[in-house]
Amino acid sequence: MSERPVLRRAELLIWPQNESVNASDNVAMKIVSDGTRDHLRMSFAINKSILGTPNNSQILLYNLKKETRDYFSPLLKCSLRVGWDNYGLFEIYNGGLVAATHQRQGADIITKLIMLTGITATSVSVTSATFSRGTKLSYILKTMVEQKLPGVKYDPARVKIADGEITQQGLSFAGSTKDFLDKLAKQYGFSWSIQDGVFQAIQDGKSFGRNILISSDAKTLFNVAPILQSPMQVQTGVTISALLVPGLLPGDTVTVQSSVNPQLDGVYMAHTIAYNGDLFGNEWGMIIQSFKDFSAGTESETPIYEVGTI
Repeated sequence: MSERPVLRRAELLIWPQNESVNASDNVAMKIVSDGTRDHLRMSFAINKSILGTPNNSQILLYNLKKETRDYFSPLLKCSLRVGWDNYGLFEIYNGGLVAATHQRQGADIITKLIMLTGITATSVSVTSATFSRGTKLSYILKTMVEQKLPGVKYDPARVKIADGEITQQGLSFAGSTKDFLDKLAKQYGFSWSIQDGVFQAIQDGKSFGRNILISSDAKTLFNVAPILQSPMQVQTGVTISALLVPGLLPGDTVTVQSSVNPQLDGVYMAHTIAYNGDLFGNEWGMIIQSFKDFSAGTESETPIYEVGTI
């Protein structure tokens, strides 16, 4: 796309937790923010990780009516979609609400919505299961998600693993479903997580084959810096600060082209992503961390979302 993104926009949809995630007819509330005086102020900090640990995220809403503030409870789910009016909106969060707090700051009353991706499913689910020798790993994962993770969808397109079989004398487990998935991930070499209500699993060293280009020339790259550790300052990865690109998920790759640090140009796996935005402020970006260089090799690189030169 060559058209310049103009008006930033965010939409927050809220509905009862016992209703279907995609049941738009059951949306109880819709809050829109676009930086104009016609809508209220909204800011967000959405965190995503390739690991199965629930990610802490939050949304700030300014000067809601009292009856609206009183509506929020942990019995609700929400979906946050962000983007530009002339590009469309992309979902960057879909999940449960853990808590809502309200505080006065100067002339404003700020409502903070606190969310943890997948916390409901992973915290309450327990497993007691036995799988016979020769059972496919993909079948085990599908069974666990559909039977043991309430409210989480299984999409085969989001599961990219070496589909091995149980080679030992069967497999039995009793305990937390999260612990069982962690055990499988460690044994068979993959990472799993819940992204916006969808189960995701990816083989170590692989990507989903989707790639975005972030560059200084297009003004979509703000900065790229090495992650240095130990007294010897060994580089263990990179931190990429860029224009917010909705639709990027952990397990996707980014191609970095920097005019300031060209030695760090390359293709990197997104292990963690932090989306940060303020519809009434200047913040509208994302921070990506990749903990090792990743080469996409011959895998297909499908653009997710192309941002025009700005």
